[in-house]
Amino acid sequence: MHMIHNARVQLIATALNNLALVFIVAGFVAPFVSRQLLDVGRVSLTFAWICVGILVHMVAQLALGRLKQ
Repeated sequence: MHMIHNARVQLIATALNNLALVFIVAGFVAPFVSRQLLDVGRVSLTFAWICVGILVHMVAQLALGRLKQ
């Protein structure tokens, strides 16, 4: 039973980590490619997207803490 639980927790953590990567890419890479990264209003928005990505990544790490032995 623990193996099924652990597999589900790992899938959730992987999905959250992928979502975090999407936020970071949306916040940094997309404005960089469109050459809008250094616009005055864009810097704070980029920082906000990256912070959301880091927060989601931390939630994924917390989900991995629910693994059972």
